[in-house]
Amino acid sequence: MITNRSLRFAFCALLLLAPLATLSAQEMDDMMGSDEGFYISAAYSAALPGERDLIQGNDTIAAGTEFGFLGGRFGVGYMIAGFRPEVSAGYRSATVNSLKVTKSDLTAPAVELLNKTLADADISGTITSIDLAASVYYDIDTGTEVSAYIGAGGGMSQVSVKAENVGSFVVSQYNDSAWALSFQGAAGIGYAVTEDLTLTLGYRLIGTMEANFSKYETNKAKTGMTLNHNGELGLRFSF
Repeated sequence: MITNRSLRFAFCALLLLAPLATLSAQEMDDMMGSDEGFYISAAYSAALPGERDLIQGNDTIAAGTEFGFLGGRFGVGYMIAGFRPEVSAGYRSATVNSLKVTKSDLTAPAVELLNKTLADADISGTITSIDLAASVYYDIDTGTEVSAYIGAGGGMSQVSVKAENVGSFVVSQYNDSAWALSFQGAAGIGYAVTEDLTLTLGYRLIGTMEANFSKYETNKAKTGMTLNHNGELGLRFSF
C-alpha cells in the first residue's frame, strides 16, 4: 500500500531529479546539434564571359559568351552536424557574341582569313544549360551571425547550343542539345537574417564534360569541356 510518506518521498525525489533530466536533455541537444532539419534554397547567378568549344569533325569553333551568364538555382537539403546534403536544379543562359576557329584542317592563312571574316560578322545565338546536381556543403560556424561554407557535387547538365553567323557567309550552324556529366564546387558566406532565414553570397564553379550532340552521329558534332565561373546571391530557409 502506498503511504503518504512514500508519496512525499517520491515527489521530493522528482523535484531533485527534474533539473538533472533537463540538463541531460540540453547536453543531448548540444551533442546532436541544434541546427538540424530540412531546408530549401534559391539563388540568382551571373558569370564572367566564357567560351565553349563546338566540335564538328576535325574542326573546332570557340563560341564566346558575353558577361552575365544569367540563371537561377533551387535546392532542397538537410542540415546535420554542420553538413548539408542537397539536391538542386538550375538554369543558365548566355548570349553568343563571337565565333572563332581554333582547330581546322585548313591552312593557317585560310583559318586567319576565316577568323577575320567572323570577327566582322554579326553573330547570333544562345547557350543554355539545365543543371541537375547532388552536392554536400559544410558550414563553418564563426560564433556570429556570419558563417562560411564550402561544397562540392556532381550530376548531369543538358547543354543547348544555337549559334550561327548571320549573313551570306555561314561557317557552321549549331542548333542542338546534349546531355553531359557535370561537377560543381562552391564557397561563400551566409548571414543569419533570422533564426530560420539565411542570406548567402558565394562563388560557384560549374564544369560540363565533353558530350555528343543528339542530332549527329558519334564524334561528328559535340560540345567540348567547359568551365563557368559564377557569382551567386541567394536565400536559405530552414524548417
